[in-house]
Amino acid sequence: MIEVIIAAAIGAGAGAAGLVGYQRTRQINGKNQIERDLADAKTKASDIVLKAKDEALKIENERRKEWQKTENRLADREKTLDNKLEELDRRAEKLRAHEDEVDNLKNEIRDIRTRQQEKLEKIAGLKKKTLPTS
Repeated sequence: MIEVIIAAAIGAGAGAAGLVGYQRTRQINGKNQIERDLADAKTKASDIVLKAKDEALKIENERRKEWQKTENRLADREKTLDNKLEELDRRAEKLRAHEDEVDNLKNEIRDIRTRQQEKLEKIAGLKKKTLPTS
């Protein structure tokens, strides 16, 4: 009977040691699984952050392109307006030159008319003097 008790004690000891070993293995496996899960989570988080950065860069590039297009359109409009203003200035200068020419022609016509009037008056005065008085 002692043999049974000794066998039972050895069996209990072996069972306890096996249980402790099993629990330790489970604990190590559990820690390893947690570490793997944590590493996977960190990898996924890094991927998400990289994707977000890529998306932000794409959006920023699109905004820059749109901004550049807007600046180009404004520069084109400004150039067009500058050209139109220059053309208007040239036309205004031409008109001023024509006005000056017209004014000069008017003055010349007045001078000619005055000289003709003076000549006519002189001719009319001579005829009066040459007519016999009755």
